[in-house]
Amino acid sequence: MRNLLARLHRGEEGHAALGVTDFVAVAGAILMAVGAAEAESVLAYIGGMVLAIGFFASGITRHRLVGYDTWHRLERLGNSGSAA
Repeated sequence: MRNLLARLHRGEEGHAALGVTDFVAVAGAILMAVGAAEAESVLAYIGGMVLAIGFFASGITRHRLVGYDTWHRLERLGNSGSAA
């Protein structure tokens, strides 16, 4: 069980947290479109703000979850090979 959890944590597939922030951005885009179509400026503004929050959260989450882990792996790889 421990090996399975470790493999899932280190695996490159399945980054579910990235999907959550993308879902927020899509929900904001839908709200904004509905607000614009119905001439409801408040709904369009709220949708735009939710879209922006989801967009920025997606970039930050992707950088934090994928980027940091990749650099950490590269650092370990570089440090393990240099015995100078």
